[in-house]
Order: sequence, then structure tokens, then C-alpha cells
Amino acid sequence: MSEAESFNEALKDFRKAVVRIVFKYEPIQINFVRLEITKKGKLDKIVFKKPEQFINAKKMKFLLMSSDNLLVEDGKFKITGKIGECIFKGDIVSDEIICDVNGRKNKKAIAAYLYTSEELIGLSFY
Repeated sequence: MSEAESFNEALKDFRKAVVRIVFKYEPIQINFVRLEITKKGKLDKIVFKKPEQFINAKKMKFLLMSSDNLLVEDGKFKITGKIGECIFKGDIVSDEIICDVNGRKNKKAIAAYLYTSEELIGLSFY
């Protein structure tokens, strides 16, 4: 491996470490836009609004919850309940983040919110 390749690898590792630290101590909260369904009417994806400052990682897990279920006490986040989970795999269209929803129980729990007006948010701790 050449010196330049070694340097690039070290730089990549450093960047990943910085991203992990940022997400660990400063979780990302994003606003829910919509749920996308397949032609058969089954839940497929969750779409969030991309915040102005967003670290694009290759893969991130987001918790979907009501905004009432996220509390801040003594400078710490406290989650009192979640609706489900979704996986972000780098799919960004315009100013929207597209997340895949997996698992039958997970899809069913999230699908219950398909026609609700409740304020939902996504939260990632990376």
C-alpha cells in the first residue's frame, strides 16, 4: 500500500470516528414528512425532511416516535416510547431522507399512523 493510500485510509477511519462521536453526543432529530406505501397498500418507506446540517452516513437507524415521547431532563435525552424503526441507507432525494421499513410487526405498528395528524419525529443515535 502506498503512502497516499495509507493516508486516505487513515483519514476515512478518522472521519468515521468523528461521525460516531457527533451522533453519540448530539443525536439527530428530523421531522417526519410522510409514509410511502406499495401498490398493494403495504407500508414500504418513511420519508423525513433533511435538516440543513446532516452528516451523510452510509447507514443509520432512526427511531420513529411521537414528539411527546422525547424528553430532555438534566441535559439528557429520555425516550418514553417509540412507534417503530427504519433504516437509512444513503437514499436522499432533493431535501428528503428516505428510510426503509423492515419487519412485519414494525411495519404494522408504523402503518397504524398512516392517516394520523399526530406530530411524528425521527431520532438517530447512529
